[in-house]
Amino acid sequence: MRALERCSLFGFLFLTLGLVQGARAQTCNPADYTHAGSKNVVMIVLDDVGLERLSWWPTPLFPNSTATLDPAPPPTPNLECLANRGTVFTNVWSNPLCGPARAALLSGRHCHRTGFLANPGSLPSGANSLSPSEFTIPELLNNWSQGAYRTGAFGKWHLANPRDPDAWRSPLDSGFDTFLGTLGNVGEGFLDDFGNHHYRFTKTCSYSFGPSQQQCQGSPQLIGLCNLCPLGDTNCFCDLPPCSHPYPRCVDPETPPYKSEDWSGLHTAKDAMEWIDRLDPTEDRFFAYVSFNAPHAPWQAPPSCLYTYTPPTGNPDPDLHPEGMNDPIQGKDYFGAENQHRRHAQVFHWMLESVDTLIGVLVCLLDELGILDETVIVVIGDNGTSAKNLEPNLPYYDLHGKNTPYNLGVRVPLIIADGSALSGMSCSPLPDACSIPADLHNVPDPATCPGPIDDNHELISIVDLWATVGRLAGMSSACLDAEKAAWESSTMDIIDSVSFLDPHGNYVSGRDYALVERCRPDGINSRRAITDGQYKLILQDERFVDLCGVKNREVEFFDLSQNEEERGGAGWNLLHGPSGPICSHPNFPLILHDCSPGAPGRGLDFDSQGSCHYPQPPAQGQPPEDFTCPPSFPANEEMTLNALYDQLTAWLGGAR
Repeated sequence: MRALERCSLFGFLFLTLGLVQGARAQTCNPADYTHAGSKNVVMIVLDDVGLERLSWWPTPLFPNSTATLDPAPPPTPNLECLANRGTVFTNVWSNPLCGPARAALLSGRHCHRTGFLANPGSLPSGANSLSPSEFTIPELLNNWSQGAYRTGAFGKWHLANPRDPDAWRSPLDSGFDTFLGTLGNVGEGFLDDFGNHHYRFTKTCSYSFGPSQQQCQGSPQLIGLCNLCPLGDTNCFCDLPPCSHPYPRCVDPETPPYKSEDWSGLHTAKDAMEWIDRLDPTEDRFFAYVSFNAPHAPWQAPPSCLYTYTPPTGNPDPDLHPEGMNDPIQGKDYFGAENQHRRHAQVFHWMLESVDTLIGVLVCLLDELGILDETVIVVIGDNGTSAKNLEPNLPYYDLHGKNTPYNLGVRVPLIIADGSALSGMSCSPLPDACSIPADLHNVPDPATCPGPIDDNHELISIVDLWATVGRLAGMSSACLDAEKAAWESSTMDIIDSVSFLDPHGNYVSGRDYALVERCRPDGINSRRAITDGQYKLILQDERFVDLCGVKNREVEFFDLSQNEEERGGAGWNLLHGPSGPICSHPNFPLILHDCSPGAPGRGLDFDSQGSCHYPQPPAQGQPPEDFTCPPSFPANEEMTLNALYDQLTAWLGGAR
């Protein structure tokens, strides 16, 4: 008997029989796909979780640092279990902001190609959603399988402007046949602005029905514990508009929206689990994109049965409970200014451990359904931790986190675990059922997930997940190359993704450089970085606040093996000597700073003439102009500097 054979909280989900919307012309040989030769893929996206938040991470982000994290990271035993049974990738580079990272992940293309360079709402009209023309992971899998893959997205989307009345179509336009979640962050209320936090938010349900790909008629399908209806209105039912299938009421209308079981993370986990449970494992393969809103702001205590983390002694939490009843804590200072960081970190840790618990529940469900051996689990972070939750003991924590191109903002966790490697794992009940149905509150027993962790140090970009997921699902390299070439030929554009799963089943990177990018259309706050894994070149049109307190156009060049903390100023930024800049480039002045004690800030205010594509690519047929450095500059570093800059300008000019 199936694990969820009951009328569930959110009702039965009915699946489309046709191809996903936007699927491309078939290019792989139909014989390339077989059910037995393919695998399910569950991709879990962590939101704002940097490497320093995982206590078991095998390679410290700052191995030479003596800083002690206070408070220490929370326990995340289920992620650790996946890491112990799978492979951990320690050299993975993403974009510094949620939307650009997710766009690159699903499309396999750098953001300057897709135009998705900033979060929805900050983009110009007409560029507020990921374009339907992008060839996404679910479309790739459906092309290969002739529509045999079911594809569902759950939780945070953040690839469409939620205030756009047609935004609900965005996940379907991007190839998913089911979407249950929030179009943006839960803290971004829209429409009637009912609710803007993890216990009170607007939820969107989007489906494709039938081979004609007709959408349900009427306004977007918005649910969320009847949260568009007045609190306590017993006549409020969350039925979908009339479609080709019935859909039971999503909640008991007598139930008010403030209950611990209604935390956003529980919505995401339940939606994904119920959808998976309704599939037929003998016929359906699936790609589940599970993107938890937490631990992204707003920071609120989750249901207490989901976490065990105890805050440090002397750090009270008088206003963080009862769970769900408090307002989001951001903007409030319950513990005094000196403890503001501790307050944020405490709740952030509760939220992260709770997400980890739900990941364990999901893994155990796959095991209970008997499909774990046929499933690959991928866990990827979207970007680094926000400054409010970074530890003050970390160097430059307030300047180098999320939204910046520094390691704390763009180095992200990646775990890949083949379900067959999880055999022998046992699941045990949570101490508290936490309002989860009795057969859905098991988590892996850490004792059955011993290490050591297999860590891989290959250079990987977040765009590489597109091709790698295809290979993990069972696509041959030849089929993957054919799909990629067909799209590029039809669009005259480029897919940047390179599979790091080689034809022999080994994880080997196919790239020499990784690109990081984020900017606004007006060029302000444009940030790009490129790395070969050891050296890193950073170009910024304008920083929020640099180390000398001056906003400027800046170039930085680091040897990460010697300066993993990316310290600025003389002796650290390789382009900056004791007396000022020591290298130059004709395309832009090197505005560099000596931030050593007592040194005045040097710099020139940004003249606002830059653009998102800064530095400008060279004229057609012309090679990029090199940096020039004095003879005393190490030759190997100058060669590396020019190679990084040449690759960056080639990418921005349209080349690979």
